[in-house]
Amino acid sequence: MQILSNLIKIKYPIIFAPFMHVSGMALFPFIVLSKKKFIHNPQIIRHEIIHLKQQLELLILPFYALYLLNYLVNLLKYKNHNKAYLNIVFEQGNRF
Repeated sequence: MQILSNLIKIKYPIIFAPFMHVSGMALFPFIVLSKKKFIHNPQIIRHEIIHLKQQLELLILPFYALYLLNYLVNLLKYKNHNKAYLNIVFEQGNRF
């Protein structure tokens, strides 16, 4: 278990994927970060931990299905990736 700034205990394995075009991603049970420096960013880590908890609450696979469906509906509605992403219900209360 790693401790980030004495505030967040990270009990999830962290994987680094430098090819990603986003800061981080939660793919149960992993936190995937695009850069090693993001492991020291409590906002990013907290954001991804919240997603991991959401995944557990919805029994993992239904979370992914609902997340994708919500994104696709938003993409049709807004015709813009950023707006579609920001309006996903799982992102609404989980912004940094």
